[in-house]
Amino acid sequence: LPDVPIIRQDFADYLGEAQAFDAGLGVLLAELERIGELDNTMIVVSGDHGIPGFPRGKCNLYDFGVAVPLAISWGDKISAKGRVVDDFVNLPDLAPTFLEAAGETPPDVMAGRSLLPVLTSGKTGLVDASRDYVVVGRERHVAAARLNALPYPQRAIRTMDFLYIHNVKPDRWPMGVGPGYG
Repeated sequence: LPDVPIIRQDFADYLGEAQAFDAGLGVLLAELERIGELDNTMIVVSGDHGIPGFPRGKCNLYDFGVAVPLAISWGDKISAKGRVVDDFVNLPDLAPTFLEAAGETPPDVMAGRSLLPVLTSGKTGLVDASRDYVVVGRERHVAAARLNALPYPQRAIRTMDFLYIHNVKPDRWPMGVGPGYG
């Protein structure tokens, strides 16, 4: 990106939002600790996909547009605090994780898989060999992106080494109307 004032301001605004979130989370964690429930509470923090206003930051399937930070703590129930796990996960994995953490068996119809085996393993790197890829998709980011709310459908698969993106309707522009509208 060009090193110009407007880009610096946009990035500073983004970092300011992250700092404000961090401060708010700190207040919540302090309150949980004050009432003695911090170690008894599973805390899951996830972000939104991509930085708005930056190339490949939103509305696409490149890493910068789909990667989402995820941090989970649960007192001493999660082994090796501060470790980094490279397993690919999807947010639908959270619901079965919460159910299993509460002592319930996730129903078979759930698309996600519980993360508890990964979280409690104590290992770093790739913990569950079957979590070596993720599939993502996009239809539209906003309904008014083009006339008649037509989508710009994309599908992608990401492994540790490769990213494959398929544009289902490559004749459409990602946003707006261009030559070959349809």
